[in-house]
Amino acid sequence: MVGLYWLAVLGWTRAVKLVANRLGTSVLILVGAGMLVLGYASGAVGQSLASVGAAAILVRRDFAFMHSTLQTWATEVVPESRATMISLFEVAERMLDEQTEFVQHMTKALEHAERENTSDGRCGR
Repeated sequence: MVGLYWLAVLGWTRAVKLVANRLGTSVLILVGAGMLVLGYASGAVGQSLASVGAAAILVRRDFAFMHSTLQTWATEVVPESRATMISLFEVAERMLDEQTEFVQHMTKALEHAERENTSDGRCGR
């Protein structure tokens, strides 16, 4: 699952490069925000590997589409406050890293629980 998460990073980063100039800043931010909402909703609806996998892919799409666009836009809009904006983005990125670590731990716990439940064809031990 963690591998899927990082494959999504590579895939979405390349995708955003292809469409960035055609879609524009506003659309990239809206698409990213929408994917973030869908990603968290997917993880909240069910705790299966499929829903957590979908959450990982959608949340990484948000990061590729929205985060980089917001960072670039913010430093262009207020160039005299560039250092402040970069600092704020660093704080936000560290918070995202904490969320990512939490999702990774939850994913490992889910994988372990599913292995326990299916290893001998019975539920539980």
